Amino acid sequence: MLTALALSSLLAAAPAPPRAHPAADGWAHAPRLDALSGLGEFSRVAGKSSALLRSAVFSEELLPLLQLDLTDARGLTAAGLDVAAPFTTSLLPAGRVACFGLSDPAAFRARAEAALRQEGPPWNGTLPGITSSAALRGAEPGLGYVLKGKTACIASAPRAGGAALLKSTAKLLGTTPPPPGWKEGKGLPGDFFLGTKDGAVMALRASAAGLSVEGRAGELPGGVPGPLGAGESPYASLTRTGPALLRARLEPGRTGAHARALASTLARACRECDGRAVDRALETLAPLLTGQVLLHVEGFRLKPPPRTHLARYFALRHAWVAEVKDAAAAARALEALGAARGLRRAGGGVVLPTPDGEVQVGLSGNHLYVANDGGARQSVLSALPGARAGQLPHGLVAELEAPSLGKALGGVSVLDAVGNAEAAGFFALALEVGPLLRSSGTLSGHADRSGGGQRFHLEWPLAPR
Repeated sequence: MLTALALSSLLAAAPAPPRAHPAADGWAHAPRLDALSGLGEFSRVAGKSSALLRSAVFSEELLPLLQLDLTDARGLTAAGLDVAAPFTTSLLPAGRVACFGLSDPAAFRARAEAALRQEGPPWNGTLPGITSSAALRGAEPGLGYVLKGKTACIASAPRAGGAALLKSTAKLLGTTPPPPGWKEGKGLPGDFFLGTKDGAVMALRASAAGLSVEGRAGELPGGVPGPLGAGESPYASLTRTGPALLRARLEPGRTGAHARALASTLARACRECDGRAVDRALETLAPLLTGQVLLHVEGFRLKPPPRTHLARYFALRHAWVAEVKDAAAAARALEALGAARGLRRAGGGVVLPTPDGEVQVGLSGNHLYVANDGGARQSVLSALPGARAGQLPHGLVAELEAPSLGKALGGVSVLDAVGNAEAAGFFALALEVGPLLRSSGTLSGHADRSGGGQRFHLEWPLAPR
């Protein structure tokens, strides 16, 4: 009997699984709608700086047709939704599907039918065994609902294919398997979950003070090395002196992906350089890396908005530092690189000139650095002699002073965006995210290896008002 009671308790504590569409690229899930008051508090504060974070705005994206606020339990109840039941939105190439429980099916139908009459002509089709209704967009149902018992789903198809989407949505009214990643992610602490078709899951917990995110993901794509767990790091004692700092213990056997990506960037940027020499140097250096790395960010160069791959690289004024296990071998590789066409030796390192700025590669003891900014290079060279090895609490630890980035984004003007679609998108981002960052505290995060993938955590505090 004790075993039965313990099992019953565990099942009661486990969050209800998402009712996700099998073709979804991603999904959003609340095990209980009445547990979203914290998200509402966060939205109320953050929404003063960013309209996209206002609950009325993101609720319209997650729950079409009904014009309800997902964080307003009273409003949801009045519309017939069961706030003690789970809610899931599936994001598909064909549109969106939201599924939820009902406490009053008649109240839900009355509100949904009134909204559909405003959307367009009624769809005259039927689906066997269920209640369904939709408004036409062109020749097909574009927005509608399906209902069976006390479970309903709303489907929205902005383009063609609405009939097929509504038909496939009806299948969600029965028993559905959990989406990829839910088995591993359901134990994450949170009131609201986000997931992808690749199995990544994030759990969000929010309040007026800020947002906390805990997540799991699989192996990083493209052979990019993921973080290990807590352990010894030569950079453990170093603290942030600029807007951002990252320290990590990466898989040493897979650092070649970083080296190849950097070689490709530098070879394309330095048109007069001997690209093969750059490749040879970095291929020689890659096996010497221990996996211990540090990223120091000195500042941001966002005006004018970066429009090319190279400009985006220089937009973050930074220096990477990586420990090498054989400083003499690394020095020989840099000596050969300095003699190559188009490059020059300066300041104890090798300089690669590009149209957007210079990249300097060098050694400080057994630390290899790659800097795209003179101030960032000087900051790490000044800090490294005083670095003391110690325990890094996680495989990756990072901090970002959000107001500094927000201030940099605030310098982007509408004139910078004229005549360039990419710059216009950057300006729109600056308008939405910049004020929020300026009203935030210091963002912090960490990541560790977990099973065959990664587990990560992010804290986003809002500045007191």
